[in-house]
Amino acid sequence: MAVVSSFPLLRLPHENLNQVLQYMRTLQLIQFSMLSKKNKDLIRELRIVESCSFKFGMKYLYHIHSNNGRYFACSLENGKHILRDSHGEQNITYNPLDEKSWLNHLLYISKTSKIASIQCNDWEVDETELQILKECLKGFNISTLVISSNSRMQNTATIIDALPLVDQLDLLKYQNQRLDSSELLVLRQILVQNFRDLIITANIPLNYLFLMNSSSIRVCSTLLTEKDINLFLKHWMAGLKPELEFFSVQEEELVINRNVILEGIPHEFAPIDRKFDMYNMRSQFGGVDIHLGRGIKATIVFDDDYIPGIFVAVHGSKYITFE
Repeated sequence: MAVVSSFPLLRLPHENLNQVLQYMRTLQLIQFSMLSKKNKDLIRELRIVESCSFKFGMKYLYHIHSNNGRYFACSLENGKHILRDSHGEQNITYNPLDEKSWLNHLLYISKTSKIASIQCNDWEVDETELQILKECLKGFNISTLVISSNSRMQNTATIIDALPLVDQLDLLKYQNQRLDSSELLVLRQILVQNFRDLIITANIPLNYLFLMNSSSIRVCSTLLTEKDINLFLKHWMAGLKPELEFFSVQEEELVINRNVILEGIPHEFAPIDRKFDMYNMRSQFGGVDIHLGRGIKATIVFDDDYIPGIFVAVHGSKYITFE
């Protein structure tokens, strides 16, 4: 004898059920997915989730961005999992699953192998929570890992070690800290890892720049001088960092003396009417061109409108486009 579902909607033929589901809101679909394994599989095939991101050190733990432009914040409060619509239309409290099961459920229905971002804001590592995260995200690629912290560098390293597949690493809020020798050693071990993009606000010396293996390096450090930048550019031009395609140094107190930075570096001032777009900047004109060897050219932009800085992008990379 066939088993008849106690939930009337599930008695519809598959094609009709899919049509009905198309008219349901994302939050309702997530609720629907909780009813059974069959429902979970149905919602997974609808691909209602565009991306997932996570935050720690704050109230909300998970953010889900749906294909219709809304996002949903999932939090664990007083032992209950709460899912909130970003438009404030619904506020659903589920009977508590354990945290690992709930996270696995969200990842399953999202049908993705990539996490948009993980943000850790002054998050003192909870070993149990970190282990859950490590197990649930095993095999997932993480587009961006942001660690903004006033805690010790070892705390940062623990988070990074638990999440091995990271494209971009942002280390923020370390600039006002005085890193002791042990913390500098931990930082060295972080910087030598192969992140595609690296953003770091910490007072690091010149030799730490040479440790990095990223194609994009953005640094904010009060320890780097114009002469340091000049020396780094010379090593880059000599072929020391062939993987590097974008490099920038910004610092509010940085004094940009172009003559010091360009001293001893063969360069050409491009025509002022040459227009181009450089990574995360407004449209630029002119620029200073240098040669990195092997027929590769790069353009330097000096910018002191907001936060003084120097920006360098390799031609033919995604970091610069010419009109």
